[in-house]
Amino acid sequence: MLSGTATAQALPGDALETLAEHGVTALRHGSDLVTLQAEGVRHDFVLAHYTGAGMPPAALLDHARSAGLPVLLALASTSSRLAKTLAEENLHWVDLAGNASIRVPGLRVAIQGRPPVTVPSRYVVSAAFRPAGLQVLLAVLVMSQDRIPKLRSLADAAGVSLGAAQAAVADLRRHGYVDGDQLTRTGELLDRWVAAYGTHDSDRWIVGTYEGEPEWWTDAEAFRTDAACLGGEAAADAMGLPLRSLTGIVYSDDLPTRVIRFGRLRRANSGNVQLRHKFWSLPDEGWLAPSPLIYAELLKSGDGRRAEIAQEMRESDAILRSLRD
Repeated sequence: MLSGTATAQALPGDALETLAEHGVTALRHGSDLVTLQAEGVRHDFVLAHYTGAGMPPAALLDHARSAGLPVLLALASTSSRLAKTLAEENLHWVDLAGNASIRVPGLRVAIQGRPPVTVPSRYVVSAAFRPAGLQVLLAVLVMSQDRIPKLRSLADAAGVSLGAAQAAVADLRRHGYVDGDQLTRTGELLDRWVAAYGTHDSDRWIVGTYEGEPEWWTDAEAFRTDAACLGGEAAADAMGLPLRSLTGIVYSDDLPTRVIRFGRLRRANSGNVQLRHKFWSLPDEGWLAPSPLIYAELLKSGDGRRAEIAQEMRESDAILRSLRD
């Protein structure tokens, strides 16, 4: 929990810290909830993390709203045009310069016009959040069990070079996510990975698109035979979450002939099934894609119902539940 003086590495921390000069204390709870209090008034907000240049993806904002609390957006800087857009979207916000607009019963902060400050270097998109680093970070989130795996194991699991794995881990260490061999602030790290994945061009992994009838994905043995993994909303459906899948993703190194044959998938330019290159090779993996990836795919869709399902998944999935600190 943070109060007033956030730790130096907390991504929204510098912006929240500026609220102290307005008599507002910020209390962080985990990675995505903050309580603002002033003169005996307290309000909880879902905190949308700053994720690099520009705003977080719309899917993350939808996810935050699904919690039933007002959204507080922490930004590097806020132009007058952006401030107007945020007001139209009923979003509360604060930036690194101390500009802020927060209007809830008993708590009102309205500061605009302060010039942007130099963005701390830790906000620059760095090795861990570039394409190869995202692959490494997915392996870290799935394999870590609170400790960073050996570099060779990470490189193999992420499908990247040893040098790329080393650079990503070194970057995580610089940002305070690794202390010794211990993984820290895992909830924040998951949120930042999801946000970075949300802005990433995942089309680079698409091999083809297919059309499939309902329940095309239900033969788990076909996926195991093809060494393929199911992702997207079909994977959420397969996990027992209350979502009737219309679309899905098949991750595979080679053409998944058994999956295609069982599902009666047929080539289509804009089909409901994407075939993507499988960019990981995790130990003891099953026929479903890694849960952080499924979670990120649901949020990236920008659909409100999928965002609700993603939140349910974060509460029910063992790996996601472990990533809370």
